[in-house]
Amino acid sequence: MAWTKERIAADFIDLGVRTGDSLLVHASMRAVGPVDGGADTVIDALLEVIGPDGTILVPAFNERNILSDSWNDSLVRSVSRASNSDIATFIEGPSREQVGVFAACLASRETASLSSHPSFSFAAIGKNARFLVDGATFHYPLGSNSPLARLHQINGGILLIGVDHTSNSALHLAENWIDAPYARRKAIVRTVDDSTEEMEGSPECSLGFAKIEPILRQARILRSGYVGNAPTQRMSIQHVVSMAIEMMRGNPESLLCDDPACAACTLARKFTSKQDRG
Repeated sequence: MAWTKERIAADFIDLGVRTGDSLLVHASMRAVGPVDGGADTVIDALLEVIGPDGTILVPAFNERNILSDSWNDSLVRSVSRASNSDIATFIEGPSREQVGVFAACLASRETASLSSHPSFSFAAIGKNARFLVDGATFHYPLGSNSPLARLHQINGGILLIGVDHTSNSALHLAENWIDAPYARRKAIVRTVDDSTEEMEGSPECSLGFAKIEPILRQARILRSGYVGNAPTQRMSIQHVVSMAIEMMRGNPESLLCDDPACAACTLARKFTSKQDRG
């Protein structure tokens, strides 16, 4: 049996989603299960619940445009900034592959607003869409002046639908705001006109983000439920970012993964250790 729009809307209401909410959504449609109308039905159900004063924000990332890290490189080339329509075409294929069907479907809607970043764009629909995505910076794309920071400014929420905190991009905002040394890393980015530019503040491994969930549960920051078959968590972005910052103040490596084969986190630990030694 497939889930209906009415049942999905009821699930959002049970999770505490309300009229006027602005929400960052990371979702797995595979986890939700069969839905009449697929991802578009889930989007429509959420838009119905949050109403005309609400907003949905989703990642529209295209990490294929990250050509290489450049911690030790000095390559910087000029680039012309892209329009939203250029970005929409640029991310169309990889976005579905990398951020999931839900985000890709929302980003492809005519009513969606897109931030102009070749690798770390966001898409939004709703009252606060333009506020969230306009003026997003090329450098530190998940830091200050990013759509994540704008969502934090208006005390928005986060929905993790069928995914865990390894998909929670808001935790990169905490890494930037506490000025973790590894958050300053650089990468060479392919841009819309096929030029390249060195981007500061390249976000990398997020597998260690799962470590925050028990802390958030203990602090009663999470509200849990289901959307279709998908275990779902709802939370305030302000509460999550504040908790992550406190974790990193106690241990700067607290959100890094423990896989010894992870080059990004291994190098991040070296930078953190170097800073601790002064």
